[in-house]
Formats: sequence, C-alpha cells, structure tokens
Amino acid sequence: MGDTYHQRLKGDFSLLCYVARQSLISAMSGPTSGLPDPKLGSAFQKRCVDGDIKGDLYTKISRFSADADVFAMDLLVERLGVLKMPDRTYITRSNELIKSSALSPLKPAPPHIREGTPQHQNLFHRAAFHLADSLNGHDLLSRTIVISTPLANVTSTGRPMHKFQRYDVEAISSLLAGYAHTLQELGIEVRRMPPELAVADEDHQWGAAPWHYTAPAYDWISEQVREKAASC
Repeated sequence: MGDTYHQRLKGDFSLLCYVARQSLISAMSGPTSGLPDPKLGSAFQKRCVDGDIKGDLYTKISRFSADADVFAMDLLVERLGVLKMPDRTYITRSNELIKSSALSPLKPAPPHIREGTPQHQNLFHRAAFHLADSLNGHDLLSRTIVISTPLANVTSTGRPMHKFQRYDVEAISSLLAGYAHTLQELGIEVRRMPPELAVADEDHQWGAAPWHYTAPAYDWISEQVREKAASC
C-alpha cells in the first residue's frame, strides 16, 4: 500500500516513521544474528531488509509513540510468510530479502513457514498479543488503526486476477481479514475497505498487483487516517 496513500496525506500530516516489509512475526522475534549486510541497489529496499533482520518495529514504536497522532498499519506483508532462522528468530520472506545476499551463507536454506498454515497462524496470534501489549505500554492503542483491505481480483480494465504468481487472491484476502479480526478482538480498531474498491490499477507506478489499487481505494484509506486523527 505504502507511499500511494502517504502522498495523499502530505498536506495534513508529517510522516514520522515508515516500517515496510516486516511481518509482525519477525518484529516479535527480535534481531536475527549471523547474516551479512544485504546487498540491494535501492536504499529504501535495503532499509526494509535491514529493519526486518533487526526486527526493529518495536524500537520505532518506542521512539515515535509520544509524538504520533496516528499509528496506521496494514497486514498485506503477512501474505509473504516467514523464514525460521537457525537462531530461532523469524524474518519475512520478502522479494527484497531473496534478491539480497543476506541468506547466502545459510546451507540448507531456512524453512519457509507459509501464510495460512497452522504454524503461521499460531505465530501470528502470539505476535498480535505482543503488538497489543506494546501499544498499551506506549499509550498508543487508542491512536492505532488497522486498514484491512481485500486483495483485488479484477483490474481497472476488467482483467481477472484470481491467481497472481503463487497467490490465491480469495484465500489470502480471507486469511488477512481473519488476522485483522484477531487484532480487533485485542482492542485494536480495524477499518475494512469496501470490497468494491478492491480494484487493481493496471497503470500503477509499481505495476499491476492485487495490492496495488486504483485511486478510489487510496482516497478511502487516506480518509480513514484523517478520521482517526480527528477522533483522538
């Protein structure tokens, strides 16, 4: 989702911090040891992988919570699953991590805990409790909003996207909605995007994908953040 709705909020808000490509499971498990510095051409992608290896979400919550009007998050990264590392931590199986050299020393490759498996669901539920405890501890719970968005199964030109690479769009949407419900049961506010707004933009700046929406979806997301800020 990322910068596409951040751009719409620039006139009203300043972005204090942006954590991307980091599963709550990775964040809960803390820093992973023994990996080399990731090699990536994009400074943003390198920051994402560095942050994921360090599991730095909670460090940043601690640093910025006092100054934040709203902590907005989505769960789209959970579609990637996680890797179980030799030191018993977890890191997100992002495309950026795979492209980097960070995993090259590991033989055999760390096992992939796929999204939706019982093990992944158990790990996510533990991570959800960890998140709620952290938000409570930093007096941030009332300022937090989870944006729950179904994946798009059709593009702006009407092309179906029932399958996208290895993703079953309907199954992932159902899984992420369930994870959002878990957070809601822990007292975290969830805003659910109307399904009719889940349309993939074929002209999106990062390419067509089930999580790269058309403008009305990002307008809706931006409005949720504004409404949350006004209510705090």
